[in-house]
Amino acid sequence: MDPKSRAFRYLLLAVTCFLTFGSYYSFDMPSTLETDLRAYFGTPCNYTGLKNSSCVSCAPYVDYCIPMSSENYNVLYLVYAWLNAAMVIPGGMLVDKVGTKICAIIFTTIILVGQSLLSLGVAVRIYGVVIAGRVLFGMGGGSITVVQNAIVSKWFRGNELAVAFGITLTSSRLGSMLNFFFTTTFMHLVEPNGLLKTVIFGAGLCLFSLFCSFLFGILERTADRKGFDPNEAGSVGAKKKRFSPAMIKTFPKSYWILAVVLVTFYNVVFPFIADAPEFIKEKYYDCGSDRTPCNSSVQFDASVISGTPYYFSAVFSPFMGAIVDKFGKRGWMTVVGSCLSLVVFLLAGFTLVSPVVPMIILGLSYTVSAAAIWPSIPLLVQPKAVGTAIGIATSLQMVGIGLCNILVGQIQDQFATPENPYFNSMILFMVNGVISIVLAIALVGVDYKSGKILHRNKKDALAAKEKEEVVAAAPSINESDPLLASKE
Repeated sequence: MDPKSRAFRYLLLAVTCFLTFGSYYSFDMPSTLETDLRAYFGTPCNYTGLKNSSCVSCAPYVDYCIPMSSENYNVLYLVYAWLNAAMVIPGGMLVDKVGTKICAIIFTTIILVGQSLLSLGVAVRIYGVVIAGRVLFGMGGGSITVVQNAIVSKWFRGNELAVAFGITLTSSRLGSMLNFFFTTTFMHLVEPNGLLKTVIFGAGLCLFSLFCSFLFGILERTADRKGFDPNEAGSVGAKKKRFSPAMIKTFPKSYWILAVVLVTFYNVVFPFIADAPEFIKEKYYDCGSDRTPCNSSVQFDASVISGTPYYFSAVFSPFMGAIVDKFGKRGWMTVVGSCLSLVVFLLAGFTLVSPVVPMIILGLSYTVSAAAIWPSIPLLVQPKAVGTAIGIATSLQMVGIGLCNILVGQIQDQFATPENPYFNSMILFMVNGVISIVLAIALVGVDYKSGKILHRNKKDALAAKEKEEVVAAAPSINESDPLLASKE
């Protein structure tokens, strides 16, 4: 198959989609298993010195226990976020230096080892081993997303870029959807030891992603053997620019504002979804980890509703990507996505409307913002620095998510009230939403002053790419050469 063909690009995209499937399934597994994890690693009440008033039923693990604290539970997301933050910048630089083929294998291997270690921690019932597994998982989780985004940027730059990003987001969210729909049901089906078998199943999906990384390497090697590099296509006679850390200094102001918008927006998405099952159970069913235990039907309903943003984005991301490619206006779409996030927490925190409604709006907000933000990064930086640019943005994103997870855990442990246990957390999410709106508007203003790069539609992008290729193909003039060369 010709690497220059559209069919080859989409075959490569199909394989690339599953590089993150296992990690996205396993990432939110603690969310759907929160009640069981907190009971499994709780403190049995038959220990001396414990107050019986703090005990709840922890069957089938022990009769009664004091569940693991909300703050300790949120550490599972904290260590993931912060290890991501530490690794994605060097991971992005590694992608720019050695390429996507090797990095895809490295990071999917780290993810598999991390999820396997987490499974071991559940097997031996040592929470420290679970955390260690989550640390390794976090080292690879964000970096494999950087690899995936770099692949898409390389093969689709200036040509259906937002659609390609939307398709990869859909495939990744299929992993998240499988988790929210399937995990609790699977755990009950495979009892006894359902919790252990469930996390091992997650490791199996991570193994599948590792297999896909080898398959992707074969496809890219095919293109390499035929001498085709999509980053250099059309640039005949131009010198290939290699990545240098000094390129970071050339990143425009609009890139840095976009990165901070990314932080504030995702601070209201992932931390909320992580705690959404407990929020729904406590507010709408009056049960949960710190109350009367929920039956399996309620646990399933809460998990399914919590995954609504992922279902929505999985279905509509490619279509939203097509809209972005056709009409552009990425800055304004980011403003719209941020405004929708504020509506979510007004409804969830201060009304009794069905939880499905705010979760659908959060799905729309997430889909719009993701379709606008991530494809914007390759437009703002040089092709050879895309991996690093995505790595920096992801690192900032994960630092923000980690801090937000800590704050939510502390707020729930120290300031939650029986009447409205998530009131203060909703205020935190709303503050993030307001900041995101203000920064998104600032991004639009800066972009308008710097050439309206984010405003471009598909037609404008293709015209700009053709202009770059013409300039790159033009012969360079050496000032020391004579204007007229004599014929020998």
